[in-house]
Amino acid sequence: MKLFYFLYFKKIRKYEMKEIAIKIVDKIINISFKISISKINILSAELQLESAKKDIRYQFLNLLDLIRTNLKMLEIENSTKNSAKENLFLAMERLKLAQTTAIEVRDAQLSYENSLTRLCSINNNLKLAETHLKLLMGEL
Repeated sequence: MKLFYFLYFKKIRKYEMKEIAIKIVDKIINISFKISISKINILSAELQLESAKKDIRYQFLNLLDLIRTNLKMLEIENSTKNSAKENLFLAMERLKLAQTTAIEVRDAQLSYENSLTRLCSINNNLKLAETHLKLLMGEL
């Protein structure tokens, strides 16, 4: 009878040992799988970070280019405004001397008004670009 119990417990132990070994192997595989997933997640996060950095750099360079362009346009438009203002003054003087028509004076007025409108638009674009730049730099 003792031999029977011994063999019975020996079989149970072998079964339990196999079961425990399978559980250990499963846990090792599971941990290995989780480590692999974690490595992939880290690589993905690094790529996203790099992409975000490139995107911010691209936006920053575009804003600087926009500001440079608008500053050049502002300079040109200021000279255009001065020319249009002088042209309007001359048209008004010629009208006083009856050497021109009201249509020519009106054209000079429209030219001056359009120049002022473009100047306001350029200043607005510059302010928008400055605001976007501050937003990008985290100052707003």
